[in-house]
Amino acid sequence: MTRSKPGQAGFTLLEILLALAILVVSIGSIHAVLQSGLAASTTTAERARALVVAESALALAVKRGTQETAEGSEEGIDWTVTVQSESNGDVGSNALRLLLFRSTARWNVRGRQESLTLETKRAVRSTDRGTNEQQ
Repeated sequence: MTRSKPGQAGFTLLEILLALAILVVSIGSIHAVLQSGLAASTTTAERARALVVAESALALAVKRGTQETAEGSEEGIDWTVTVQSESNGDVGSNALRLLLFRSTARWNVRGRQESLTLETKRAVRSTDRGTNEQQ
């Protein structure tokens, strides 16, 4: 602050412009940080929704215990469930078989394709009627 006359107080134009420049840069930085945090939060929320969809589809497939492939879509999240037998050869009418259940969810976040896959294995008993009993 420069004083031209004794008793006169105030800021010069240069000091005010410098303070405004610092304020603008600070607000811009805060905005960038908040925007980045919001984007990360959105990505995390979408991933959590996809995880719930994949878990639900996987749980339903395991409950059914069959070797059917299923597909669907819920709220912008596409899912696929596949079931594979991991048994080799003829297992007989009352033998245990190991089934691999795989659930994949796919969705878009800001124009980018994302996906996640869940897997589980279950032992099932093959009966003469062609149905499976879970163990």
